[in-house]
Amino acid sequence: MASWMRNIKGCIDQFDLAPPQLDHFTFEGEPEKIADIAMFMANFGEKLSLLNVDLEKELLILVKTADGVDLKKSPFFYMNRFMETFRYQNIKVPDSYKSTLQHNLVFTGRCGSTLLCKALEELSTVQAVSEPDIFTTIGVTISQLEREVKLPYLNKISHATLVDVTRVAILLLNYYFISVAPEKTSICYKLRSFGLDGAEIIQESTPNAKNIYLYRNCYAFVESYIRILAKNYYVYWLLSTLRLDAWFLDRLFPKRETDVLTHSLGKTAKFDDFPFRKGFYWCFSHAWWINVEKAALLIKKDPDSFFHAVLRYEDLTKQKEKLVKSVAQRLGVKLVRGDEQKIASAFTSNSQEGNEIASKRNTDDDTDVWFGDWEKGQINDILSHLGNKVKSSHYIVEGTI
Repeated sequence: MASWMRNIKGCIDQFDLAPPQLDHFTFEGEPEKIADIAMFMANFGEKLSLLNVDLEKELLILVKTADGVDLKKSPFFYMNRFMETFRYQNIKVPDSYKSTLQHNLVFTGRCGSTLLCKALEELSTVQAVSEPDIFTTIGVTISQLEREVKLPYLNKISHATLVDVTRVAILLLNYYFISVAPEKTSICYKLRSFGLDGAEIIQESTPNAKNIYLYRNCYAFVESYIRILAKNYYVYWLLSTLRLDAWFLDRLFPKRETDVLTHSLGKTAKFDDFPFRKGFYWCFSHAWWINVEKAALLIKKDPDSFFHAVLRYEDLTKQKEKLVKSVAQRLGVKLVRGDEQKIASAFTSNSQEGNEIASKRNTDDDTDVWFGDWEKGQINDILSHLGNKVKSSHYIVEGTI
């Protein structure tokens, strides 16, 4: 497929968090072919941000953001208006953007990652970018390859191709953000939790990058997810007491063997023989376990790359700017006068405020807890059954600050 540019007319709702592909958009007018990609990038490259990669069509998708929109102001990396696509093999980026100091933040989910991202953004030399879709696509693709999911185009994707795509994609992201804020030469990309599956590919594509891992106690992780979905304690209580939670989740997340979310929730055929109902406790405990177990395996396999900083949500909310400062130092980021005060401002409001997946817990009320001993017992039984290295909700990842 040739490289082209075209105006977007509309796009489908992305509430299910599926990374956008070309098929998700409708266009107006005919596509305009780009004959000389190097010249096009030289003239317009700094105005274009990378949206995602369409591996099936072997195209990188770039977008021109609507005027006045700051991609880092909202909790997540969305809100775009125009699209251009290019064959990834042909994109050329100025060498100056290859020296950007890069950090990757991976995490379990529901653990303060957006808060940490915003706190790092306050540093004078750091930009923090929340959840570019390219990293989700790479992570999901690796997960599907490991699970031998039967998708025709997956058989054509080599390891070298994934590394090459990721390398070029990161260069393009760096190109855009350094153009926007040239004084901030260190960029921290916050990945979605699925991005951990692609961590080794990302590291191989940018071997000088430093990695952060953020996690949370499993009890609080599971409860936080349930709060988002049920929205009300009495709804949760009715669903769980009447054993309707599995039915509820099936309506929200239809069972699809190819879907990485369905797999991480433990709802695929592989888990049919496990002695647990596929309700709240199993699904979210399993998702937490997969992520933390993967982090532990990465540390064992390549301790020099994974991780340069490891921290817990519980410590982040207590130590705040002190812990963020410690993370920055481990990443080799130099703080300047006034940075510590600016970090503190990130803790004064809900980091996901205005988004439907923002935390629903009253953090000022220690009694605002839904789980008791019974729920914790259910989670303990599940983790004990799954356990390899990680067998407890209170597991401490090696190297935790």
